[in-house]
Amino acid sequence: MENGTTRGRLIAFGVLTGVVFAVGSLWWSSRPSAAPLGPALSGRGKPSADAGLFVEADVRNGLVVVSISRPDGALVHEVETRAADSSRWSVEWRGPKVLLRSSDIGDFFIQPKPDGGWGMRYVARADSPLDDGRVAEASFGEGGEVVLSLAKVFGEGLDSWLDIEQQVSTGVQLTRDEGDLLIDCLEWPTPERLVLHAKGEHVFVRTDGGWARAALP
Repeated sequence: MENGTTRGRLIAFGVLTGVVFAVGSLWWSSRPSAAPLGPALSGRGKPSADAGLFVEADVRNGLVVVSISRPDGALVHEVETRAADSSRWSVEWRGPKVLLRSSDIGDFFIQPKPDGGWGMRYVARADSPLDDGRVAEASFGEGGEVVLSLAKVFGEGLDSWLDIEQQVSTGVQLTRDEGDLLIDCLEWPTPERLVLHAKGEHVFVRTDGGWARAALP
């Protein structure tokens, strides 16, 4: 009789343990993530189009760290992005570049540089054809209007900063859902001419008073 009672208690304990484990596993798998990742960023990371490189994202000291490695695991580049883990962010390949989207620092490319290294740059940027350290950037302004900023760059990489020399209203309205239109949207073909490609082609020219939108033909 005592053996039967003991066996019954063991069975009951096993069933209870299984229920608790199942409930705990369900809660853990359904809990919300503080910083949702982009597609396929798990395990080894997401491969580039030719599978020659992999990108992974990690969180260290509350900041998003992006690592790019070869198939054999050798680290090619790693950058602490300054994007906070508490913000909304994602990481994905866009051609040979890695696109970091962050609700607190904006959208950036992590991309190869001509000298063989890697650099991090704002997605809506064009360098001056004069190679004088000046850039043009397009960003969201008041009410969703795209604003064109002309600036001088000081420093390098994540330690660089901009001295904005002029801001120009473009008249182009975008919603946040249309943010992809700002990726690689600027072209600076000549020192006197800038082109914004977003909901059409918009030309800006250098005048005696600074940059202005070109008159419509």
